[in-house]
Amino acid sequence: MAQERLKTIVGHLKGGGMTNVISMFEDKNILEEVNKKIGAAQSKGGFRFTLDSCRLSDEQRRFYEDNGFIVIRNLVPLRDLETYKTRFQEIADGKVKVPGLVVMKDITKREADHSEYVVNKLQELYMDDVLFSYCTLPQILDYATSFCGPNLTAVHTMLINKPPDT
Repeated sequence: MAQERLKTIVGHLKGGGMTNVISMFEDKNILEEVNKKIGAAQSKGGFRFTLDSCRLSDEQRRFYEDNGFIVIRNLVPLRDLETYKTRFQEIADGKVKVPGLVVMKDITKREADHSEYVVNKLQELYMDDVLFSYCTLPQILDYATSFCGPNLTAVHTMLINKPPDT
């Protein structure tokens, strides 16, 4: 029954923008290929969560294995970060409406003066050219391939806002 339900869901998705993603997962060899690549990457140095690349040092990879994050300072120029911050504030303040962008608010802070204190998430960033441009920066993609490999596809995008003074 679950298999039939899954076929129905896949059928619904096939007509929209997910067609390429769905067809990729219908390829019976894809999981086998992915598992081979993961196995090969794991065998070199014992790293489980990063792939061999020239981008991350062994020290960075070990830190990521232990902590689940790494910090790459000055990766994105400050002027670009200011652009993204301004765009977020415009959306949070309601000055810019982006069709399809989901704005999630913290209902416990609805009395706050500034919307940056109220908006805690933006979902479907790909609907906004300015914010999604962060996801397409070559330097971001360069590092992302160290975790995901070279074939990247954005299926869901989310910005999580940590309001000031929290």
